[in-house]
Amino acid sequence: MEISNFKNKVNAWTAKGTPYLFVLDFELEKPFVCKLEALEKEQIYYDIKGNGNFKKSTKTNKKQKTLQLKIIEKEKYSKAFNFAKRNIIAGNSYLLNLTFPTKIKTKHTTLLE
Repeated sequence: MEISNFKNKVNAWTAKGTPYLFVLDFELEKPFVCKLEALEKEQIYYDIKGNGNFKKSTKTNKKQKTLQLKIIEKEKYSKAFNFAKRNIIAGNSYLLNLTFPTKIKTKHTTLLE
């Protein structure tokens, strides 16, 4: 989905009060948005404090779904964190989002494929 199409859907559904789920990848190359009522068609199930489309009778894969993550090294993260902290203390920013891309491997399909 193109980002402009994504924005149009989000704006329209928000204005109408339509509940939806959105997922954004780190580089905003493959945005995903779907009305909550249509999530089951996408094989997306959720339960938030008893609200959602997941039922105990919902068929799910009994095998444990595993992810292999390639996360940032602690030393690299610490260096970036300390740099950010110093700049906040110095007054260069009051709000900061420190993020790093994480490669994920799985045998299963993802929303962004």
